[in-house]
Formats: sequence, C-alpha cells, structure tokens
Amino acid sequence: MVFIATIGALFVMLWAFQFPLRSSVHSEPSFSLTGLRDDTRLVGMTEELGEVDSFRILVWNVARGTEFEQIVNGLKSVDAHFLILQEVDHRANRSARRDVAGEIAEALGMGGVFGVEFVELGQRSGAEPALHGQTTLSRFPLRSSRILRFGHQSTFWAPRWYLPHWRWTQRRLGGRMALVTEHEVNGNLLVTYNLHLESRSSPSLRTAQLEEILTDAQQYSLDDVVLLAGDFNLDLRQEVPQQMLAQEDFHCVLELPDASEDRRLVDWMFVRGAVTWRDGQLRNDIGGSDHIPLVVDFLPMFRTPPRNVAGDTAPDASASGKHGQTGGD
Repeated sequence: MVFIATIGALFVMLWAFQFPLRSSVHSEPSFSLTGLRDDTRLVGMTEELGEVDSFRILVWNVARGTEFEQIVNGLKSVDAHFLILQEVDHRANRSARRDVAGEIAEALGMGGVFGVEFVELGQRSGAEPALHGQTTLSRFPLRSSRILRFGHQSTFWAPRWYLPHWRWTQRRLGGRMALVTEHEVNGNLLVTYNLHLESRSSPSLRTAQLEEILTDAQQYSLDDVVLLAGDFNLDLRQEVPQQMLAQEDFHCVLELPDASEDRRLVDWMFVRGAVTWRDGQLRNDIGGSDHIPLVVDFLPMFRTPPRNVAGDTAPDASASGKHGQTGGD
C-alpha cells in the first residue's frame, strides 16, 4: 500500500509540474508536428451561385459537434451562404467518430474545406487519427485555401512523457491557426480568416497571434473584402487589440453590447474592404454549443469604404456569442 501511495503521489506531482509551462510562448512550437500537414481537405459539394442581391455569413464555435443534430437543424434555419465554424471534430470518440465538417456540408448541400488545428491523441480509436480544427463552407466558388499556422503557440496542450494519452489529459499535436479561404462573390474577391486563438495562455499571446493575422492580411488590396471571424478568446473591447484592428482598417459588423456588463466577449467578426452590411444578429435561439452563432447579411460589393447600412459608420467593436471567461478548447 505504501508503494502504491508513493507512486500515486509522484504522478500527482508530475501532473502539477505541467502548469507552470501552460503560458509559455514560443516563436516556433517546441513540440512535434509529425503527421500534421498544413494543407486543407475539401469537403462537400455545392451548385455554385452566380450573382446575388445579398449574402449571409454565419460564424459559430460548434463545441466539437457533439450535439450534431441540434447544430445541423440550427444551421438549416439560418440558411447562410457562408459557414465559418470552429472546434470541429473529425473521427473523435467524443463526437461519435463523425466527420463533422463533411456531414454538415452534406446535410446543407454546401462545399468547402476543413483545416486541422490539432491531432487529439486521447480521442482516437482504430487506425484513423482523431482531428480537431476549423471548417469554412460556402455556396460560392472557392478560389483557394491555406492554413496560417501561428508562430506564437502555448505549450499547454503538448504531449509530456509522464502523461498517458487519456481522454481527460487532452494531449495534442499541432497548434492554433487561421483557415484562410478565397472566394469569388459577384465577381469580387472575398477572403475569410476563420480563426481560433489560444484559450490557455495570456492575452499577450493571443494579441501576438492576432498580429500575425493582420500582417498576413496586408497582402490583399484594400478593395478586396477581408473578413476576420471566429473564436478570438480575447475581449476586443480592450484598447490594444482595438487599435491594432483600427490601424488595419477593420470594422466590426455588430453593435457593441453594454460595456458595463461584467462578462468576457470572445467571439467576433471584423471586415475590411468594399462591402456594406446589415442585420447583424446573435441567434440565441440556436442551441448545440456553449457559444452563440453570429449572423450578418452583406449587400452586393461596391467600390466604397465599408459601412453599416443601418447607420452612417461602422461601430468600433462587435457583439459576442459567448458569455463567461475565456477557456475551453
């Protein structure tokens, strides 16, 4: 019994030893990316649309897709032209080993891409690895897709020699990223950055990841429509990220909720370029995730600065779909 107690105490000490490392920042990940390629996988098929009078974009962290039927029913009720989804599982035990991206695409008759954020080492059963990432689906022609893997990463999720690959230890290979897609809408270029910034670290790391996205987006013309959307895990009402976005001419598409409310806001949508928008909504009526979908209608693209149709100018910050503290995946 003494031997067993000693071994148990040693394991607890080794488990606790990981936590001082959780906020470590590396310009390059210190863990192996073996088997994780920075390419994207095509999912679904769609009959591509031609000219449209307006188009709708939904952004949602679907919490791994575990409540699949509820999520699909909610997406059908929105009838969006673009779905920008985070925390999407592929063949993970916790989500019934579904190809969540592929099955959503099939259910809605859409096409797009899935990008791998992590290999989930504790969620695998059988020969195929369990994956976790982002997917962008659309009814418009897809020109190209790529993964922007951030140079700044936390070591929190990295495998450790003393930790078994159990479900509850949640060891992973990979790193946070933005799934970048280029689409053609009414003859214009629309670029989407489907992003998921780090939840298990300091705001300074998330700010560094946001800076990588803004730097990457500088390659596009100011006439091109560029959308930053997803789970920022960052309250962008703070001065530093607000200034970063404003300097690159990104505008929020939803009204800012009461700043006096004591809650963290982590899900956002920003746009730059020749486009107008209207009717931004938080769809609280849609369940299946601990986040709330953000839905925005955009008008045909014009060669004018971005603005909100409901008002004279775009607001400085967005509403959020998630209440509570930064955390989770």
